[in-house]
Amino acid sequence: MNRFLIFIIFIVAAAPALAQKTEMPLAEKYPAAKLSEKEIYTFDIARPVKHFDATPTGDNWFAVDEFGLMQTMIVRGVRFEKRFNEIPVHTARLSPKGDEFIWMGLERSFDSKGFNTTTTTVYKSTMQSVVPDSIGSFTSDYNSLYYSRSGNHWAAVLPAANVYQRGLRDVVLYDGLIIGKDNPKPASFSFGPDELSWAYRSTDARDEFLVTQYAVQKMYTRTNSNPYLPSPDPIIYHFTPDISSIRYTLDGRDYDFGFRHSAQLYKTSYFPSHQDTSHMYLIFGDKRGPNFRWINNIQIDTNGNHVAYFACDTTGEGRVLHRNEKIGVVVEDGKIIAGPYEDMGRLFLSPSGKNIAWSAKKNGTISLYLNGKRVGDVGEYVDFFWSGDEKKFAYLSGDERGKNFLVAGGKRSPAFDRVGRVGWTSDNKAIEYCAVKYDKLLKIRQPF
Repeated sequence: MNRFLIFIIFIVAAAPALAQKTEMPLAEKYPAAKLSEKEIYTFDIARPVKHFDATPTGDNWFAVDEFGLMQTMIVRGVRFEKRFNEIPVHTARLSPKGDEFIWMGLERSFDSKGFNTTTTTVYKSTMQSVVPDSIGSFTSDYNSLYYSRSGNHWAAVLPAANVYQRGLRDVVLYDGLIIGKDNPKPASFSFGPDELSWAYRSTDARDEFLVTQYAVQKMYTRTNSNPYLPSPDPIIYHFTPDISSIRYTLDGRDYDFGFRHSAQLYKTSYFPSHQDTSHMYLIFGDKRGPNFRWINNIQIDTNGNHVAYFACDTTGEGRVLHRNEKIGVVVEDGKIIAGPYEDMGRLFLSPSGKNIAWSAKKNGTISLYLNGKRVGDVGEYVDFFWSGDEKKFAYLSGDERGKNFLVAGGKRSPAFDRVGRVGWTSDNKAIEYCAVKYDKLLKIRQPF
């Protein structure tokens, strides 16, 4: 009996010590904001929302939900009853203006030999009608969607579902019209500066082609037949801010198509017989930047005066010891301004180029930094929003449960399942957005 009492006393005494070692949830590190909520729609609780987006005001929104492994589209509260095996996140997007959106529904199937024969139907939904217009159906898979910088034009790239496919295949649409076909593995569509010219890449075995409205131009042939083997061929990439990035993706282009402001990203030759011979460097504003092990997340300001990116410096090359390729630095206009960090997150250069923010991991903690100063802890994913005058900012992060919360003025929102586009009120005193919480779609106004 006495031993039992001693055991109980030990547990009670140890409990406070154990509690002190439990780390505070990420969202609770920020004080709660006093925000206003307005319910817009109630979802079917039996159909979990898989994808969602909305304009900040809630005037236009869509949601993809799922029931029995089949997905359906909801447009501003009206369900389109046709069911699909998948409506992919990256091919269901509001236009930059938010006045319309393009989405693709996939009906997966296979032929008698087991080859993929997935049918993709492209739809367009506008503010004038909640009933989507069917643009066309194609046998394709692994599709991609692009909007022009102004949002007045869109393009869809629909690669063939399998190499043995016959008939209409490898289709490219421009504002719903077929502008390309039969060029194998189309990818990386770009609009020209006038948004009427266009270009995309095509890969045919070892040959790489550039396809425009004028011609199909062969760019190069890979030296090795096996694309996974190292090659001494230099790989040249070009990046332009005229191609918008969306959540979880960053678009780059490996050809120059007359964009206003472009940065050329070069990779030097790699020879298997030598160690640490491959580097990357950027040419921007006719100036060559320093060599780095890798470069990514390139950002250019609106006027094309500044460029910023993540990179891995060359410190430690040639040593026998193992090198950690994750170690990264922040580079602005060719100069290292921060780092090294254990891992890199996302980079945000303000439209004027005068301010810069980024997320990175240091000492096991992921933090957000603004102009070199630490702002606070964030999750693995973070998004950043500048006010119109760039004097204020807000950011979105995820917590340990996979929920999302927004921070403005150092105060956080509640946890949401999904968050749409974030905008600022005209007086820059609050942010506004729509969010999904449990089975409710809410319009939020969060003061700064």
